Amino acid sequence: MNIKQVIEKAIEGGYKRTKENYFPPLGRFDGDRIFLDPNFWQCLGKEMGWKVGHGGKYEYMKIEKKEDGGICGIPIEYPEIDEWLYQWHKFIDHLAEGDSVESFFEKL
Repeated sequence: MNIKQVIEKAIEGGYKRTKENYFPPLGRFDGDRIFLDPNFWQCLGKEMGWKVGHGGKYEYMKIEKKEDGGICGIPIEYPEIDEWLYQWHKFIDHLAEGDSVESFFEKL
């Protein structure tokens, strides 16, 4: 899907424009903050048929200081979470790795 299609799906799932989450008219995406809005992801998930509690396990690295002053990463795994939340975390990780918004949604 492209960005316009993703936004249309979220709107079909109940996403509404507000002063706080305003985004430009469809087709004029300019990097606004809607993709950081959890309500956007919930509405997108509703329209996509994503399940509650079936998103899979989400892992991240907890950084801890060692006694010698160094640091180490400890993998932490959350139990299964709602799929919209899982996809949102994947999106943020995708951006953190230097990939684009467009390339994430192309894979949905």
